[in-house]
Amino acid sequence: RGTQSQESVEAMHAHLQRWIPQLARIEVCYAAGLDPAVKDPRRKPEPGMLLDAARELKYEYKLPMVATVHATESGRHGGIFTDTSKYIHEHEYWLTYEAWRVIVCSEFMKGETERLFNSPSDKIDVIFNGVKAERFEFEWSDEARAIERAKLAKPHERIVMFVGRFVREKGIQVLLNAASSILAQEPNTKFLIVGGGNRERFERFIEWMGLKDKVLFTGFMANRALHQLYRCADVAVFPSLYE
Repeated sequence: RGTQSQESVEAMHAHLQRWIPQLARIEVCYAAGLDPAVKDPRRKPEPGMLLDAARELKYEYKLPMVATVHATESGRHGGIFTDTSKYIHEHEYWLTYEAWRVIVCSEFMKGETERLFNSPSDKIDVIFNGVKAERFEFEWSDEARAIERAKLAKPHERIVMFVGRFVREKGIQVLLNAASSILAQEPNTKFLIVGGGNRERFERFIEWMGLKDKVLFTGFMANRALHQLYRCADVAVFPSLYE
C-alpha cells in the first residue's frame, strides 16, 4: 500500500505540473481582461504557478513584469531535498530572472534572493510590511473588552498571543516548548494560539506537558474578531524561524 500510495502521489504531482501553467494563464488573462488594446494591466505573479502565464504575457504584450518574493522554497525547508522542491526552486529562479523588478519585504529576504537566484541588487526593492494602526482603534468599551477577555483567561492571568499558520517556519513549537519555562517564572500566564491548520499534534503535546489549562486554541480568526484579541492580549509573540 505504501508503494502504491507513493506512486499515486508522484503521478498527481506530474499531472499538476502539466496543468497548472495552463490554468494559470487562463486565470491571468481572465483577471486582466487582456487583449492587444490593453496596455498596462500589471500583474504580480506568485512564484511557480503563474510564472509561465506571466512570462508569456510579458513578451506577447510587452508589459512590465513585477515579482514579489516573501519566502523561498530553500528557506522554508533549509535546502532543496526533493524533486518537488527542486521544481518550485527552479520556478522561483526563473521568476526573479524574468521580472523587471523584484519586491521583497526585508533586507534579509533581499540577501536571500541575491544569494539563491543571483539577482542583481539594484533590481530588488525592499518594501517593508506595514500595519494599519487605525484598524485596532475602533470603539470598544472597557466593559465589552472585559467580557471578551473573560472568555479567554482568568482576570489575574496575562495573555501571551501567537498568530500564524501551524507550520514549522512560524515557530509555534518554539513557543510551546518554552511555555513551561515561562510559567515557572510567571505562573499567571495564559497562552492564546490563533491560527488555522492541523493542531492535533500540538494539542497532544500540551496535554502531555500538563498545560491544557494554560493554552487555548481559538482556530482561525480575522478582521474585527482578530483585532479584538489583540486588544485583549498583553503580549503578542512571533517566534518565526523563517520569514
